[in-house]
Formats: sequence, structure tokens, C-alpha cells
Amino acid sequence: MTSSDIFNFFQTFGVPLCLVVFFIWQDHKREQRMIARINEVEDYQKTRLESLVIESQSLLKESNKLIAENTRVMQEVCFYIGEKIKKG
Repeated sequence: MTSSDIFNFFQTFGVPLCLVVFFIWQDHKREQRMIARINEVEDYQKTRLESLVIESQSLLKESNKLIAENTRVMQEVCFYIGEKIKKG
């Protein structure tokens, strides 16, 4: 190809070719921004969910302890009431 052929090519297809390249580049940049944003949101959700799961586990453990303590106290109360009834 001579420089005349190259000049002819760009004279014929220059503007449409530049527009196509520009729109491809623009879409590529938009995709990169979207991927970065999606990764950011996923990371936030992951860390937030991890903290919520840890918090829920500790609350469930505390709740189970309180239920067990309440059961024990109720059993003592029932035993005490039963002894009072037997004694008359």
C-alpha cells in the first residue's frame, strides 16, 4: 500500500471508522465502570451479610441461654409449688 492508498482509505472511511472506534471505546469504558461498580456492590453485600450473620449467631446463642435459664427457673418453680402442695 502506498501513502496515496492509505490517504484514500482514510478519506473514504475516516469519519465512519472513527465513529465506530469511538463508540466501541465508549462502550468498553462503560463496561469497565459497570464491572467495577458491580464488584463494589458485591463486596459491600458480602461484608454486610457476614457481619449480620455473625451478629445473628451471637443473638441466637444469647437467646438460647436465656431460654435454658428460663426453663430451669420454671422447673424450680414447679418443683417448689409441687412440694408446697404435697406438704399441704
